[in-house]
Amino acid sequence: MKITKRQLRRIIKEEKQKLMRETIADMMSIEGAIDNLTADFQSQMDGLFREDPEMFAGRSTEKEWRLQVDGATKMLTTELAKTVERIESMLHDGQFRGDHW
Repeated sequence: MKITKRQLRRIIKEEKQKLMRETIADMMSIEGAIDNLTADFQSQMDGLFREDPEMFAGRSTEKEWRLQVDGATKMLTTELAKTVERIESMLHDGQFRGDHW
């Protein structure tokens, strides 16, 4: 069976769109996991001040600590997303082939 260049282009375009939809759906699940992880991190870090306020004496007030935790949580969210994206790219490029992993 022969296919024309036009048909081939259409098939490639459809397959590319399908892959993009799947990737977006997968990423939504990963983004949810990142959100859960960073929310847990923030909650645990916020709780440290309540558990032992003397540990922060002379270094941070509760308000200052919460601002620091907010900044750290934002950074964690950004870094996790970048890491997932980088590793996914490496995976697509075949960088995990072989026995070295």
